[in-house]
Amino acid sequence: IRFIIISMLLFISYSCIKEDLSNCATADEQALLYVKVIDAITGEDISHSDDVDFVDLFIFQPDGKFLDHQTVSTDTIRKGIPITIKSASTKDIWVSAWGNLKDNQNVSEITKDCFIEHLTVLLKMKDDGYAANPDYLFFGLKQLSNSTLVKTKAQVYSEIIPISRKNARMHITVRGLPDNDSYYFTICKQNNGYDFKGNPVNTAIDMRETGIFDKANDYHTPNAFNLIHVGSPDQCMTVNLHSSSLTKANNIIASVSTDSKGNLIAPNAGETTNILIDLTQGSEITVSMEITPWNVIYNWTTW
Repeated sequence: IRFIIISMLLFISYSCIKEDLSNCATADEQALLYVKVIDAITGEDISHSDDVDFVDLFIFQPDGKFLDHQTVSTDTIRKGIPITIKSASTKDIWVSAWGNLKDNQNVSEITKDCFIEHLTVLLKMKDDGYAANPDYLFFGLKQLSNSTLVKTKAQVYSEIIPISRKNARMHITVRGLPDNDSYYFTICKQNNGYDFKGNPVNTAIDMRETGIFDKANDYHTPNAFNLIHVGSPDQCMTVNLHSSSLTKANNIIASVSTDSKGNLIAPNAGETTNILIDLTQGSEITVSMEITPWNVIYNWTTW
């Protein structure tokens, strides 16, 4: 019996060496993971910016079962300090990385029996029945593989996981409204959040935003606001302008889902969708749309 056991151990050891030592899991195997913050549009490394306060790393086994959760500080990201991931084998594990995952979302309760396919980050609902704006979310997903990881020393591997802005932003302006009433916007048919692989959750919810009048008598949202980006090229959102003085059943002054050129109102991650609803042409509503970088508000002034 002793001879058989020794022979089996020698065979396993020989097989590992013959094929590839990196494929043989050991309790000492670990990966050094570097988090980089990348601009979603330009691809520029912005790790040294103040955009990300912290990152949550959710680690899953190759079959998607939850393995571990680690929180990474902003100093770790800015200084390029590696995060150690220890496992019996780091091959093919999934890492779902979320930046700035604060209190404006509901994150699924995670236990050891959870799988990545069942976890979500959903918008919170306010007392008025509308969704709250999400935080300034960043996201990255990567599956580590020992065949592509850089081996620094025996059973230690290093890899970079990039994260970029996950939200979209929107700014709405209305021209031609009389300044003798109170108004508000609703943004309808937007997605309710994300799954842990970064895909929008296609459950339509509505968001409510108020506005202010400026010196040019344009009514607009005070700032650009965060929302969930569209999940497919044919998906769009509807922007409604409401009058508070009219009855709730019939208080929509304008409802638009495309601009006057037929382009869908479909905000993308990392960009700001600027919308101008022009009511100065009588019964005809003109809608213009400009896409700008994150948090850059387009100036519609023409004089």
